[in-house]
Amino acid sequence: MSDDDYRTPLPPLPNPGGAGVPEIIDHRLRSVEVKFGELKTLVEKNNVTLIETVGSKGTGGRLSVIVDQLEKIKTEVEGIQEMLENQRKFIWKLAIAMLATSGIGASVGQIIMATVAGGG
Repeated sequence: MSDDDYRTPLPPLPNPGGAGVPEIIDHRLRSVEVKFGELKTLVEKNNVTLIETVGSKGTGGRLSVIVDQLEKIKTEVEGIQEMLENQRKFIWKLAIAMLATSGIGASVGQIIMATVAGGG
């Protein structure tokens, strides 16, 4: 059976025990104090990082800035999609007008217009 806490090197700490505390118990107590100190430091750093990322009330952190940017991008993409749809409709109308005036005949043009009107 190994005793890792007994072999853990420690920085110099004030002696937590009284005069009658054996050396191994004293060492383990100091080891626990160091480990809890490291945990406390880690928790404090994580808390600061979390507040920077999310904000203290879930708003105002870096994450809210990213959400705002994504919302702007979404709006711009929707605008581009609408523009492309309008462009597609315009191209179809232009093609139909060219077919109707090129001599294919009004009936073929009307069939194509009916098809496009039903699909778009």
